[in-house]
Amino acid sequence: MATEIPPVRGRSVPSEADAEATTDGHLRALLLEAQLRLLESRDFAIGAAARVGETQTRLVTKEIELANAFTSNHEQNLHIQNHIAHIARLEEALNGVTHRVHELTVRSRQLDDVYASATWRIGRIVLLPIRILRRVLHRS
Repeated sequence: MATEIPPVRGRSVPSEADAEATTDGHLRALLLEAQLRLLESRDFAIGAAARVGETQTRLVTKEIELANAFTSNHEQNLHIQNHIAHIARLEEALNGVTHRVHELTVRSRQLDDVYASATWRIGRIVLLPIRILRRVLHRS
């Protein structure tokens, strides 16, 4: 972005013919004006250099912020991927447990059917004296 040096108080540089016609005091005034323009141009150059330095500093700061944001996003993505994998493992474990519960429920129903059968009840009644005898012998 090019910035022009502003003119000094609206004055222009005199031509050579004007310079020859001027007096010694006028020449001093012109010299002072040239020195003032030189100082103003130096101030302008220093200000421009300061703006360039500030811009470079802001650029470096933004680059650091961008790198930090990229790192943070990468860490968040990694966390999300780990979380998804953990959820998949939990779902797999839940499916395994659900399957095992179903198997145990089926076996429990089968045992209930066996205990409710006439054959089981008759067998328990027939073997009752033997069970009583075993209990007596194991206690002594």
